[in-house]
Amino acid sequence: MTTPNVFKELRISVFEAKRRFGADRACAEESSTSALALDHRPDLAAERAAEMMAAAVARQQEVEAKPDASFSAGYERPNSGFSFSAFNAAGNLQPIRQTFNYAVFGMKWTLPVFNRNQGSIAAAKAEVVSARNQVTAVDLALRHEVTQALVRYEAAQARAGVYRSECAIKLQEIWMLSGKPTAMAAFPCLM
Repeated sequence: MTTPNVFKELRISVFEAKRRFGADRACAEESSTSALALDHRPDLAAERAAEMMAAAVARQQEVEAKPDASFSAGYERPNSGFSFSAFNAAGNLQPIRQTFNYAVFGMKWTLPVFNRNQGSIAAAKAEVVSARNQVTAVDLALRHEVTQALVRYEAAQARAGVYRSECAIKLQEIWMLSGKPTAMAAFPCLM
C-alpha cells in the first residue's frame, strides 16, 4: 500500500469514527433497563409459570385432603344367551337368550380420617419454595447480565471519548501533514 493510500484510509477511518461516535448516546437508567429485561425474558416467564403451576398443585393437594362426595347413575341392559336353540311358547325354534334391565344409582363419600394427604401437601409446598428460589435465581442472573451490559456500554463510551479527544485529533493532524513530503520523516512509526 502506498503512502497516499494509507492516509486516504486514515482519513476515511477518522470520518467514519466521527460518524459513529460523534453523537453521545445517553445511557439508560439501570432500573428502567432491568424492568424492560425482566418483562421480556422468556426464561424468567417460564420460571414464573412453573412457580404458578407448583402453587396450583399445592392448592390441589390441600383440597384433596377434605371430605369429598360423588354421585353416579347408570343403566345397563345385558343380553346373554347360549349357543343352543329352544322352542318358545308359540312353538317356534329360537336361540336361548335373556335380556335384563339394570338401573344403578350410587353415592361415594370419601372421609380422610387416616390419610389427610399430609405428605403430598408438604411435598407440594416444598416445590413452591423451590420454584420461588428458581425465579429469584433467574431474576438475579438477569439483573447481573443487565448490569454487566451497562458497565460494558459505559466503558465503550469512555473509550470512544478518549478516541474522540486524543486519537482522532492526532490522526487529523497526520492527514493534514500528509501532503508535505518533508513532514513525513517526522513520523517514523507510519513508515
